[in-house]
Amino acid sequence: MKDLAANGMRAAIGLMVLVLLSGCAALGSHPTTRTWQQLRGGMTFVLHQPVTIPAERSSLVIQDGEVIHGGASRYRPFCELIVDRLVDRPQLIEPDRFTIEQVRGQTRFTQRDAVPLRLAALASFRLASSGDDSLPPDVTETWRMRLHSSRQPHVILLICGGEEDNLERLAEPPTLAQMRAALGSVASLQ
Repeated sequence: MKDLAANGMRAAIGLMVLVLLSGCAALGSHPTTRTWQQLRGGMTFVLHQPVTIPAERSSLVIQDGEVIHGGASRYRPFCELIVDRLVDRPQLIEPDRFTIEQVRGQTRFTQRDAVPLRLAALASFRLASSGDDSLPPDVTETWRMRLHSSRQPHVILLICGGEEDNLERLAEPPTLAQMRAALGSVASLQ
């Protein structure tokens, strides 16, 4: 009887180890992990057409294959191209190949004001508040890629973000396919 109990215990431990190891293997194939490995593995950011950063700005947003000059949707993947200087005239960035030198994940928090929501509710609903008019911040998970081109060294970053969510645990960085869709024909990740 003791041997039967000992064998049962060994089988149970073996099964738990197998489950834990399969969970680790599945984690290694998670889209976030795969995307990070692909970006880190020597990809290149290719700008296919000239783009212009407006005066007094240091970045531009590309979403749905278009350069966005107004407000980009925070609920669809986007990429933001950033330069190292803020000047009083538009900055032209020529088509080029940029080496991705470093990749890291980054979380962005956006604070929302509850007042427009209260107006939209037309006083028929009451929003819970802690005494002020702020809500918890919305969250966007991003990939921050440091870029290098000897022809255009002032172009320093590409930040691509996923869909915004109001819960940090649900927000995810964009997949490679989502980033490529956001860039469209303006640029590509190769």
